[in-house]
Amino acid sequence: MEIPIYCAFDKLCKPEDLRPHPNNPNIHPEGQLQRLAAIIRRNGWRNPVVVSSLSGCVIKGHGRLGAAMAGGFDVVPVVVQEYATPADEAADLVADNLIAEESRLDIDAVDALAREFDLEAERLGKLQGDGTYKMTREDKEYGKKDSDKARKVPVMILVSDEEAARFDAIKARLGAKTDEATFSAILAGYLSRQEEEE
Repeated sequence: MEIPIYCAFDKLCKPEDLRPHPNNPNIHPEGQLQRLAAIIRRNGWRNPVVVSSLSGCVIKGHGRLGAAMAGGFDVVPVVVQEYATPADEAADLVADNLIAEESRLDIDAVDALAREFDLEAERLGKLQGDGTYKMTREDKEYGKKDSDKARKVPVMILVSDEEAARFDAIKARLGAKTDEATFSAILAGYLSRQEEEE
């Protein structure tokens, strides 16, 4: 599948020829990779995958590489960066992931831009069941300050196929439309049982 390339790059590589860094600390869920593939397919390549000249591994762009594989893309634009030591390489790998955690998305500004330019869901990565772009109350509240602390959002990690199957069964039984709604229902049930036991 040929995707337009708008970013600078040193070479084009087949996704399967690139080596993810074995110590990459960032985990990309399959759903995220599918959404990112849709964004790249619609918007083209706007950022390359960064590969180290020292180890030959991907340092930045593991998500983009995963999206290329999930989307069946033929090639990936690659920039080769020089690192003097493995420590320099590891520092860049970790910093690239950690620094993003400190940002907060202004959902109202995103919503305004989406409306002003009539942006399709595939260009934004926010896909709903009906294929439309829609802001929820939870989206708008995420990351807002409560007192002087940023709100923390719990994450449920399913570590096995059995847990994933149980989660999907609960989701179907509840008739929940999203994983988030399912997680909230599970949490509410747990808290209710805790209160009854006290």
